[in-house]
Amino acid sequence: MPARVAAVVLNWNQEQDPTECLASLRAVERVQLRVILVDNGSAPDSVDRL
Repeated sequence: MPARVAAVVLNWNQEQDPTECLASLRAVERVQLRVILVDNGSAPDSVDRL
């Protein structure tokens, strides 16, 4: 049975950092992964790019 992992990723006015983080999490094998991306009041264009 795969391990169950939950990750909370906090973002504020960034695009590259959370995108790279999410890509790294997707690359993890043999886990049942749940990701919660929390935006901390970013500018609207930053949220749209994510």
